Amino acid sequence: MPVISFNFTKISAERSEARPGSTNIKNSVVMNDVVKTSLKLGPQNQDVLRVLFEFTSTYEPDRGKIKLFGEVLYLEKPEKLDTLVKAWQKDKKLPKDEARSIVNHLLSKCNVEAILLSRELNLPSPIELPRLTK
Repeated sequence: MPVISFNFTKISAERSEARPGSTNIKNSVVMNDVVKTSLKLGPQNQDVLRVLFEFTSTYEPDRGKIKLFGEVLYLEKPEKLDTLVKAWQKDKKLPKDEARSIVNHLLSKCNVEAILLSRELNLPSPIELPRLTK
């Protein structure tokens, strides 16, 4: 089933003083919480999975950090939602297929936002962009 909504709830970006040498960039996505919530879709309420996340790009050694917080709403059959919530409550993990779908959606949105923020702060892009070579 699809991701039906994506929202940033907090954006934090900072650059430290420029230092000579190379910069290592580490990106990470963490699902902080997964809950079942009710959403009004048309004339009726629909249960959806609400996934709270945090995306971080860290520039080392101590050159800067971009942090994006947000939520994703994931639509699934009611019985499947209960299974997903129970899996999260047990291990703080979602099954691989659902986790892959959600994380891929997060990465597509967060990487673009992180690239834009890195440009504004004069930091290197958090992901390597394609280049032409000879």
